[in-house]
Amino acid sequence: MATQIYFIDTKLNNYQSIIDSLSSTDKYFLIDSSSDGLTQMSNVLLNYSNLDSKLQLTSLSKYFCNIKS
Repeated sequence: MATQIYFIDTKLNNYQSIIDSLSSTDKYFLIDSSSDGLTQMSNVLLNYSNLDSKLQLTSLSKYFCNIKS
């Protein structure tokens, strides 16, 4: 099973419960909503190559974005 990468907005009231529900093989990164989220995600992804997973975004943003890689 492929590792899934999650980006979770810390502005979510229940973000800890989302973390608690993840598999032990999943990787998650908290996005600080007070700074540029795309830059934060880009910086994290610089450490990965040959990704074979979905990127999961969980946010309160007024824009919905579903990204699959």
